[in-house]
Amino acid sequence: MRRMVKKYFYPVGFAMMLVSSSAMAKVDPKAFYMINHFFNPNAAFCSLPLGATDIEVGILDNLLFNGGPYKKAFTDKGERNYIFDSSPDALWKMAKTLFPSNNGQLGTETISKTNFGKNAKDPKTLALLMNYANSIRNNTETNIDEISNNILKTMKDAGRTPDEKLQLSTIVPLLNFIKKSIEEEKEGKSIYPKGMTETVLSAFCCYQLNTQKELYEYMLSLDNSIVPEKDALRTYLQHYPDRELKPEDISNIKYKADRGMELDIDAVYDLFHGDIWKSITPYRGTPINNGNVYQYERKLGRDVKADPFSDCVETLARHLGNLLLFNAETRVFDLTNIEAHVVKNSEKNLYFDEPDHII
Repeated sequence: MRRMVKKYFYPVGFAMMLVSSSAMAKVDPKAFYMINHFFNPNAAFCSLPLGATDIEVGILDNLLFNGGPYKKAFTDKGERNYIFDSSPDALWKMAKTLFPSNNGQLGTETISKTNFGKNAKDPKTLALLMNYANSIRNNTETNIDEISNNILKTMKDAGRTPDEKLQLSTIVPLLNFIKKSIEEEKEGKSIYPKGMTETVLSAFCCYQLNTQKELYEYMLSLDNSIVPEKDALRTYLQHYPDRELKPEDISNIKYKADRGMELDIDAVYDLFHGDIWKSITPYRGTPINNGNVYQYERKLGRDVKADPFSDCVETLARHLGNLLLFNAETRVFDLTNIEAHVVKNSEKNLYFDEPDHII
């Protein structure tokens, strides 16, 4: 077995280091430390830890695939055709627009030109969605055309090239679904708990953002009614720019819990991830799904952005590489075996000796 691992898996692991995909990134749970502290308690449904929890415990999976009010779609051969599932329910439509999940696993991107997820990567874009939902929640007058224009602008400002049909085909309907979902809740017609619309939007933000820095950029772009103490947040970031959850924080939380002291959302979320330093894999929960990538034109040294493709196989292989290379004791990716393999079998490997050349 060991010989087989060396012969087949180490080369695969090395090859996967050469594949680039945005889908591999996902915010580390330790990055959410103290984040909820800056949210207005009256806007608790907008909390990022709640959105992250929606993903981790399978609430969105259940909504979209297991128990939501929707009609399953099938191909002529009787196979599931998830992308064509349908429902009259506004919240389900909103969730399906954000998470089209065309392969039956939670995911935000497809190769469709009118897919929202592959264009909504910037914190400012995501903040506009939550600000809009918050306005509907608080009965503040809104203009969908203006908001959709602003969303499209943030996409372009972030270097995206959204299709000309995206605004009318996806963005405007999405805003209408958000509005109707909140209105149905207020009228007592919704089957979901209060604030579910904002929680799903938070889940989408957590899925799309990649770093702690992006989380804070998102929060600074939210309305003051959601994150009121922006100056306090900026001061915190100046003093603790990279502060993440630490093992001693878990000990302090357990100390409070053992003495019957009240725990806030931050503490509960952190406690839920208290075993993160002991996991035998680099993942917490289900690994993230595939995304869209561009072909690379080596002669010209550029991406071919006209024809993106779904990197399902590449993502699977990279997950395999991550699992094989992760050292559960040191908590880092250990390249020792790959180094040995390359030295023995490919002594003058350009990509290994000169990592700056890796494409």
